[in-house]
Amino acid sequence: MCEMATMTSALSVCSKCVVAATVGYTGEISYDTSRPDGTPRKLLDVSRLAQLGWRATTLLEDGIRLAYRAYLSEHNQAAE
Repeated sequence: MCEMATMTSALSVCSKCVVAATVGYTGEISYDTSRPDGTPRKLLDVSRLAQLGWRATTLLEDGIRLAYRAYLSEHNQAAE
């Protein structure tokens, strides 16, 4: 079961839980907090895009689900 380790890593923990739920993983996700947990966060300033009228229309959960479905589709085609 997924639980948030700290508030600073809430988004990355949340995305890991979303991925686990999407792929049907029911095992435990554990964290070694004494080690780095990936690359430093890279933030993007989207204010210029917003000024042009662009808005994100895909939620994180939907994007992960769509990407996983595409992966499964490609993987199944390659196996045939």
